[in-house]
Amino acid sequence: MKSALKKSVVSTSISLILASGMAAFAAHAADDVKLKATKTNVAFSDFTPTEYSTKGKPNIIVLTMDDLGYGQLPFDKGSFDPKTMENREVVDTYKIGIDKAIEAAQKSTPTLLSLMDEGVRFTNGYVAHGVSGPSRAAIMTGRAPARFGVYSNTDAQDGISANRNFLA
Repeated sequence: MKSALKKSVVSTSISLILASGMAAFAAHAADDVKLKATKTNVAFSDFTPTEYSTKGKPNIIVLTMDDLGYGQLPFDKGSFDPKTMENREVVDTYKIGIDKAIEAAQKSTPTLLSLMDEGVRFTNGYVAHGVSGPSRAAIMTGRAPARFGVYSNTDAQDGISANRNFLA
C-alpha cells in the first residue's frame, strides 16, 4: 500500500510539473505572432490542463534526449565498459578520467532510476532521422520529416507550418 501511495504521489507530482511547464510554454507561444512553429514549445500552444482520473491507466513518461553518447546515462550499468569508453572520441571540453566519468554517469539520475526500477523499461529506441531537428519534428507531428520538407537541422530552423496538426 505504501509503495502504491508513493507511486501515486510521484506520478501526480510529475503530472503537475509537466502541466505547469506546458502552460508556461503555451503562454510564451501565444505571444509569438509568427505563423511558423520554430520552437518545440509551440506544439503545446493549445494545451489546456484538465483534471481527469488516471485510476487503472498507466503512467507513461517519454523522455527525449539529444547528443548522448554510449555510457552517458546509467540505464544499464553493464554498459559501462572502460575499455570501450577509452577508445571513444571526446572533445577536449568533456575529457575527464574514465573512472570518474563512469562514476558520474552511474550516480547522475537517482530519481529516474527509481522510477525505472518500479516500472517497465523499453530498451530500444528509434528515431525518424539521424539528426535532432527532423527527429523532434517527427515526434511533434507523428509524420516522417520528409513529408513536410525537413531533411536537416537547417531545414528544421525554418520551422513547421503552424497550420499542421501536432500530436499535443
